[in-house]
Amino acid sequence: MINVREFTNGYINTDTVQRAIDYAAENKKVLYFPAGIYRTSSLFLKSNSSLYLDENAVLSALTDEEDWKNSKLTPFIYGKDAENISLRGKGVICCNGRFFVGEKGERKKTEFRPERTVVMQNCRNVIIESITVVETIGWSIHLDNCEDVFVEGVIVRNPTQEIIRNADGIDINGCRNVTVLNCDIETGDDAICLKNIDYTDNKTRLDYPRPDMYNISVYNCKMASTCNCAKIGTETVGNIYNVSFEKIQIFKHSGVNHDNQNKSSGTLGAPISAISVQSNDGGAVYNVKFKDIYAEEVDTPIFIECQCRDYYTKNNQNGYISDVEIDGLYVKKCYRNSQVISEKHGKINNVSISRVFAESYEAPNLEYHYRLKPINGYPDPENYGKFPAFGLFSINSKNVKIDKNVVFVDSGKSGRDAIIVENEHE
Repeated sequence: MINVREFTNGYINTDTVQRAIDYAAENKKVLYFPAGIYRTSSLFLKSNSSLYLDENAVLSALTDEEDWKNSKLTPFIYGKDAENISLRGKGVICCNGRFFVGEKGERKKTEFRPERTVVMQNCRNVIIESITVVETIGWSIHLDNCEDVFVEGVIVRNPTQEIIRNADGIDINGCRNVTVLNCDIETGDDAICLKNIDYTDNKTRLDYPRPDMYNISVYNCKMASTCNCAKIGTETVGNIYNVSFEKIQIFKHSGVNHDNQNKSSGTLGAPISAISVQSNDGGAVYNVKFKDIYAEEVDTPIFIECQCRDYYTKNNQNGYISDVEIDGLYVKKCYRNSQVISEKHGKINNVSISRVFAESYEAPNLEYHYRLKPINGYPDPENYGKFPAFGLFSINSKNVKIDKNVVFVDSGKSGRDAIIVENEHE
């Protein structure tokens, strides 16, 4: 083990810490960060990099744009084309995102700032364990085209979407063999989100094929968000399959003003969805299971959606969703009905829903004007309009099986049917 303070003689800046990281990796040693604050810009992790942040150790992103002129728009902690990387310990990684956003939480239009917090790209054999990530800009932890990744005990703490936008918790993009367990995420944007898209250049828009993404397991995690919680999508150019979310607890973000309860359901600050499964851009999403999910308060309990937008690729007609199982979902309070909806008939097939209880507080509304493609192309439940069922509405989907132990309670006194399944067969 190498103590970073001893290696740098106590002189901490980006260059000295980077040299310590490189030296430890070359010698296959753990680089140890004792208690203290380590202010740097981007740090790069090569193969065999192993960082251990002791309790009260803070890796803190420099907050002056001048400090980022050499790094420009790179992640704060960045591993690329590497293997055998570990990031462990009880310490904190702070991206100081508030310094790099505008009044509405949007990222400043400058090339001199961090872009995301922890990014592992094209990496193999990665362990991220017990660290805390706070004040991100962009996504907190982004796994991009990685293989054999283990994430355990990670804590994410970000403000609401109004303070810092696009601050996802953990994004798993185009990866294979990833396990996430015992994590605790509170963030403004999506909590744990699975995608499959190439962000590196314009290949995606030219129908460049994406490798399949598979064997993703999320277990025993807590999530709080002002967006979605357990989500597949929105970007789904490549296939995603063999996915499980099990023993997930979902809560309202603690930064939301709980006293203002007179707004419409979409602005109450509850998570948009507890469970979201989407195919929008030509990818096949299948063999997906959600088991034993608890949600304190959400807008929409279940959102399963397939559309054929052409935002990223011309192959959008190939997308579909198949073999989705939801077994055990308890929702204490929700404001909108669950949806299983497809823009075209038959693009969603074999959905099984059992052991569900959800209490709905959606206000009565006699006018229902739903559509099967959102006006702006972004698939949030509210963009599809109002549906004639307060509990669950399904259309253009085949083999949707809803067990007798699925219960929706009409506490909002809407007077509508609980469950409506339309167009099961052509």
